[in-house]
Amino acid sequence: MDCESLNSDKGYDRMATEMLAADELSPEDQSSLRATGFLVRNYKMGSREQWLEDTINHTCRAFLGVTMHCAKCHDHKFDPVTQEEYYRLRAVFEPHDVRIDPVPGVADKKKDGLCRVYDKELTAKTVFYIRGDERTPDEKKGALAAGVPAVLGDRWM
Repeated sequence: MDCESLNSDKGYDRMATEMLAADELSPEDQSSLRATGFLVRNYKMGSREQWLEDTINHTCRAFLGVTMHCAKCHDHKFDPVTQEEYYRLRAVFEPHDVRIDPVPGVADKKKDGLCRVYDKELTAKTVFYIRGDERTPDEKKGALAAGVPAVLGDRWM
């Protein structure tokens, strides 16, 4: 948990929601937008694929108590998560990119800007990769809709 959330007595549920979706919930509130730093923290400019993989893994471990790494390549061996469900969850994050917004009163946004996640491409498509290899998209399946693993129920989308 971050200090600002603790000091403002923000509930864990609200803090977690802001970490994943402040750009949707409070697009003008800089204190909320900073929470998307959870998604920014492992940003890899050179490998979008690795960034999305890390985002899914960290998000699922932190908030669901489930590892998802295995499901990228095959149906999960021990957890009730299929490979297709992995890519449906990835579709939630697919439109994301990272940018640095200026902070009022600060001249150098690269030094003191607000680094945050935002939806860059709302039409971004998520495809199923055979054995998790981005060089082998499954053309038969086409684009996958965003979703969460069935074991979590449908109340999350």
